[in-house]
Amino acid sequence: MRDGRFVGTDPDDYYRALRNIDEMDDLARNAELNGGRVATNVSRGFLALGVIATGYGIYDDMANGGESAEQAPTSNVGGFLAGMGAGAASGAAAGAIAGSIVPGAGTAVGAVVGTVVGAGVGIVTSGAIDSMWENGVEDLGDVGEAIGDGWDELVDTGEAIGDLGGDAVDAVGDGISDAWNSVFG
Repeated sequence: MRDGRFVGTDPDDYYRALRNIDEMDDLARNAELNGGRVATNVSRGFLALGVIATGYGIYDDMANGGESAEQAPTSNVGGFLAGMGAGAASGAAAGAIAGSIVPGAGTAVGAVVGTVVGAGVGIVTSGAIDSMWENGVEDLGDVGEAIGDGWDELVDTGEAIGDLGGDAVDAVGDGISDAWNSVFG
């Protein structure tokens, strides 16, 4: 076979190519099945992590944030549910698009997009619910202000994650430096 065309007259070349195509098709199908299993397990892990984080958020808001036993569960569970819905919808859409372009990639892309979008929507929703709970809602402008407060929560969370990442990089760098100095210094 040369440039996608059969150049020989041996029929075995043709049948060998067909077997190779069948084998590649089987490999692709198995990869899709295994990718689906991985995605299911990752989804379960994220669900468990979300439930644990929501429980901790309720505890922390009551213990350290001064929220009542009614407000903390309302804002945290509301944020969790909104995040799950948005994450599932955006992950499915992104996964379908990516999977139609590169088979098998849809699972990974969908998981990443769904996680990021879901977390963002959950944080904004939780912050907005807290704002409405604490400030009340008398008109549509108050809802807009609450959404703005929710957005501020997302920005604050992003900054905290950035600070944590910077601290982690610094700690790793310090550890490498200390190890280097203990061996060579």
